[in-house]
Amino acid sequence: PTLAADLSRRASLLDGLIDASAFDAPPGVTALAERLRIEGVEAGLEERLDRVRQLVGELRFALGVQIVVGASDPITVASGYARVAEAAIRVVGEAVTAEFEAVHGKVPGSELVILALGRMGGGELTHASDLDLVFLFTGDFAAESAGPKPLGATQYFNRLAQRVTAGLSVATAAGALYDVD
Repeated sequence: PTLAADLSRRASLLDGLIDASAFDAPPGVTALAERLRIEGVEAGLEERLDRVRQLVGELRFALGVQIVVGASDPITVASGYARVAEAAIRVVGEAVTAEFEAVHGKVPGSELVILALGRMGGGELTHASDLDLVFLFTGDFAAESAGPKPLGATQYFNRLAQRVTAGLSVATAAGALYDVD
């Protein structure tokens, strides 16, 4: 039923099944992230997020079909879903962070860390799984960002985490990506 609902919203998902590689296990996270990025063009954040949504939707649909037709072991597919989600988190996080840094700069010696819990943390997602994420940051909590609109580190990373969450969960014309808890 979940795949049928996805297909009713986006009939173009069938196009991805024409390629015989649709029934292969997804590659590693790094290769998936490279595929999800828009390279060589100046794309805005919305374009980047739409590309991630479109390609992740196609990959998730193909993985679901693999289970329905018995082409792959469900545990292998669950691992594939997790790799796709991790690549999406990486690419969305990079895109949102780049836009955020253009306004607020960087907090010296600090970075955002995203921890996955639940099924994502265990590397075994289903088609309908949400992402249980915890956001942390490294460095000095009393530091301030060095940009046109500086923020204290705690406020900076709280806002950045909210934007990453929105980037992963807000539906656009290309559809929804993941529910994030």
